[in-house]
Amino acid sequence: MQKFNFLFIITLFCLSAVTYAQLPHTFTKTARNINYGYAHGVAVGSDGTVFLANDDDGLRAYSYNGNSFTNTAHINDGGYASGIAFASDGTVFLTNVYDGLRAYSYNGTSFTNAGHIDDGGQACDVTVGSDGTIFLANNYDGLRAYSYDGTSFTNTAHIYEGGYARGVVVASNGTVFLANDYLGMLAYTYSGYVGIDDDFSTAPGSYSLSQNYPNPFNPSTTICYSLKKSGWVTLKIYDVLGREIKVLVNEHQNTNSYSVNFNASDLSNGVYYYRLQINNEFTETKKMVLLK
Repeated sequence: MQKFNFLFIITLFCLSAVTYAQLPHTFTKTARNINYGYAHGVAVGSDGTVFLANDDDGLRAYSYNGNSFTNTAHINDGGYASGIAFASDGTVFLTNVYDGLRAYSYNGTSFTNAGHIDDGGQACDVTVGSDGTIFLANNYDGLRAYSYDGTSFTNTAHIYEGGYARGVVVASNGTVFLANDYLGMLAYTYSGYVGIDDDFSTAPGSYSLSQNYPNPFNPSTTICYSLKKSGWVTLKIYDVLGREIKVLVNEHQNTNSYSVNFNASDLSNGVYYYRLQINNEFTETKKMVLLK
């Protein structure tokens, strides 16, 4: 009798497990916002704010409490809003099919238009790389990369291979993937070369230059490097055009590890480069991003 009960319990357990495994997954609608236009793109900020790109209506922000949306801000600069992305400082980037790319600040109750560029081609989608580079999928214009200093965009790269660029995303390793109506999915690497050597090094293993930390930074960051033997050392800062901005080190140093603090409170937002040179034996350049 005990054996029968045991087998009966095991049988019930197995049937329950099978039944549970076969249960379908379902969606349950918890909320719907007012339809102001044709919703195209959506993104969620670090604080949970939901941002909506609305075709005929521009950009809206919503709070969401689990069962309803509350519209907290709205701006419409015309055109057809399509894609949204965020910078690490909270800047909202919006693509607009007939208006190009715009940057907005958001204070919780309103948007402020902070920057705008229109290179033509119908801007469809946007994403932001880990170094702050902005990548734009432009319908008739292909793929563009921009730097942004808080007030203006600078086009740093462009490629167009035909078709209609619709969507763009950046992987954690920096690979840029582009969705193209006629060409399918394309993958690109992106080099930030702007007149100085980006991540170029000689005599590897003899000396070392570390990535600044933090990066992006505001307004200070630390740069570390090591010397395997003594020599004349220069550590300089350059802008994206290759112009020398500051000299942090220019002296003879002995074999050791060093750290230098760089304060950029007097500089504008954007991409900068720092280059370490030791005698004529070693040169290395790295990129950093200032986001105020």
